[in-house]
Amino acid sequence: MLKKLNHFMNNLCFGTSFLGALIVFGLMFLICGDICGRVFFHKPIIGTTEIAQNMTAAIVFLMLPWATKLGQHVRSTMILSKLPKKGVEFMNAASYLLGIILFIGIIVSSWDPMVHATKIKDVQGEVFSFPLYPIWWIVIFGSAMSLYQCFRKFIEAVAALFRNSSKIKTNREGCE
Repeated sequence: MLKKLNHFMNNLCFGTSFLGALIVFGLMFLICGDICGRVFFHKPIIGTTEIAQNMTAAIVFLMLPWATKLGQHVRSTMILSKLPKKGVEFMNAASYLLGIILFIGIIVSSWDPMVHATKIKDVQGEVFSFPLYPIWWIVIFGSAMSLYQCFRKFIEAVAALFRNSSKIKTNREGCE
């Protein structure tokens, strides 16, 4: 059962990351079109600023769970390369515990603004109204998925800490 849940969550994380990449690709065309419209035709694409501002947060929280699953966050291996194996395992467990606390904090602090924005159907912009409440939902959803990944990795790191042979691999070049 747990294997099926992990498989489902990993596929969901991959799917949201792929969606985030598609949004990046779409934003690239939108911004290039807006710049070309401004420069060559003196007609910018209305709403580009609002879309780019708000989709940036969506992109981050759509791609974050997959990065958490892969262990490819920004990290310094300068210290990890100097530690013994148990020290690396302890640091991994501590960092995933901090991730758990961080994502719980994001979910708790974003919940009321998300509910309020959903109730009033919050939008940004005057000429072009961009809905903000779906972005709040993406922040909560991405944080929950990242929380799951951190919790899973924390359990693995603690188990490896108490085993003689570790399954956690540390690549000395920057990523796991």
